[in-house]
Amino acid sequence: MLVLLILAMDTATGDIRAVEFTSSHEGDSALLPDLLAQIPEAEGIGSITADGACDTRRCLDAILARGAEPIIPIRRNGRMWKPDCPAAIRRNETLRATQRFARALWKKGSGYHARSRAEAQMNCLKLLGARYSDRLTRSRSAGGGTPHPHRDPEPLPGHGNGQNRTREVSQKGHITL
Repeated sequence: MLVLLILAMDTATGDIRAVEFTSSHEGDSALLPDLLAQIPEAEGIGSITADGACDTRRCLDAILARGAEPIIPIRRNGRMWKPDCPAAIRRNETLRATQRFARALWKKGSGYHARSRAEAQMNCLKLLGARYSDRLTRSRSAGGGTPHPHRDPEPLPGHGNGQNRTREVSQKGHITL
């Protein structure tokens, strides 16, 4: 079983604002409301950027409840939802814009590209964790004894065997899932 580390990251500063750990069996969309709950209500969120896994009523409801703008691409096979709630109306607007301007233009115009900055920051953390974990494993297997406290420190939590996903949050900025 893989452990997923899910972060809410401020795109402007790179600060981690919220964290969730979960098994690989739980989908990304189930954790978005929990991540948002970790950010104080007094701190405004301008927009939330996420991948198509968060193209759900539950995620859109949570985003709109915080007064943020959802920037979530519609899944390729996405269809219009019955316009019976604000989340469905907002999603239908996104679907129409995607169909009218093409997916690539919608992503560029909506600011979806901000998500890639958070992913790049997360990849740096993953590489650091992997190098740290590899060094620790090699030194323990080569020495066969107890690890040296300065040369063989404990691995960082969430690094090594786990998988990392990024969620990005900015004060009056962006959350990327």
